[in-house]
Amino acid sequence: SSWTISDAADVRIDASNGNPGNCIETDGSGYAYIDTGITNWNNKKISFDVYIKSGTVQLGNFFFACNSSGSGQHARLEARATNSSGFSSTTSWTVWADEATGGNTGADSWRPVEIEINGSGQASLKISGATFQSGYSITNNGGYVGVHGDSSVVSGCRFDNIVITNL
Repeated sequence: SSWTISDAADVRIDASNGNPGNCIETDGSGYAYIDTGITNWNNKKISFDVYIKSGTVQLGNFFFACNSSGSGQHARLEARATNSSGFSSTTSWTVWADEATGGNTGADSWRPVEIEINGSGQASLKISGATFQSGYSITNNGGYVGVHGDSSVVSGCRFDNIVITNL
């Protein structure tokens, strides 16, 4: 299957800024999602590269184990000094709860991200090898993953090399 894009003005395949090659770039309030076909997320590892663009509001969101409406959870990837990266529950591709405190990462460089879900459905988030959060109980609502820029004031985020493997 292919990615469903909510708003072509805010989400696009960028052929020149990937790590390397093509990447998905999200600006503003646009989002994109795809059905992976995964029915059980236990013992899975999601790996991808993220590039948070510098600007006033520096962040991006990666959704996983969601249904087609985006209900499930996401990993917030924050570069703002006063905000934290971490997991939170989602009710759609555009609505979520506050994130846990897990620190922030920098902008303007590619960073490897790993989300590991153990056999008990507990997720951990690593960015550039550092653990930002662990022990988050996921809700397995379906096989969808998605990316989202967050809101119209966000500077943008690039996602590349998204791979899901067994632990």
